[in-house]
Amino acid sequence: AGPAPLPGLSTPGPAGRSLREATEAFQRQWLQALLARHGGVAAAAAREAGVDRSNFHRLLRRLGLAPV
Repeated sequence: AGPAPLPGLSTPGPAGRSLREATEAFQRQWLQALLARHGGVAAAAAREAGVDRSNFHRLLRRLGLAPV
């Protein structure tokens, strides 16, 4: 039997995934959920996250989630 999944994670990460890859995957899911909750309004999502709006947009771009 493998390790128990961490609370709040839908599935454990695949074997061989680096910490960076796992962190980025979590951040993408979290940001997508925030944006969905706020109808795609990044400023409102950033406010809920407690992140400066410009940093929030930078994170979206880095993770490939910025609107085109």
